[in-house]
Amino acid sequence: MNKKLKIYLFVLLAIIQLAIPAVMIAKRELVLKNGKAFKFATAPVDPYDAFRGRYVHLNFKNNYAPLKENLKLNRDQRGYAHLKKDSNGFARIDKFTLTPPEDNDYLKVKVRYIDRNRNRIYFELPFNRYYLEESTAKLAEKYYQGANQNQDISSYVVVRVDNGFAVLEDLYLEGEPILDYIENRLNE
Repeated sequence: MNKKLKIYLFVLLAIIQLAIPAVMIAKRELVLKNGKAFKFATAPVDPYDAFRGRYVHLNFKNNYAPLKENLKLNRDQRGYAHLKKDSNGFARIDKFTLTPPEDNDYLKVKVRYIDRNRNRIYFELPFNRYYLEESTAKLAEKYYQGANQNQDISSYVVVRVDNGFAVLEDLYLEGEPILDYIENRLNE
């Protein structure tokens, strides 16, 4: 292999290595800019990931859809959750299909559990972690856990959705972004 070919291959490899993360970042930024906003009500849990840092693990109150009688599903099967907003402006999964809808907002989801007694399909939503800077993580954990144990304090996330792809925008407590909520409590 001559020297010129090696240089071209090296440059091509470098471009590919830079292009892949750039495309991933650009896709998320486009969804944040152009995606439709949905609020999802949350429930408590907060672990730590040694490789990715401190995060709030998000559980959702409405992570299910009605089970159609003739739909044959398996755990971990992938499909499409059709989204609607309820009267309070929170996201609700209206139905589940194996093909993407053409006229609805939807999420690509994975079936977590099928409850045939209640005729429900429960899903693993693609945005179940909210990462935080290490210095604010402990306070965020404290306030988030407290909010979810006290039913009078609302907690939810805003997620931008575009063509089945979702990007978590922010976590809210009492209508305030979590970092503002923490700052306001520290200044009281």
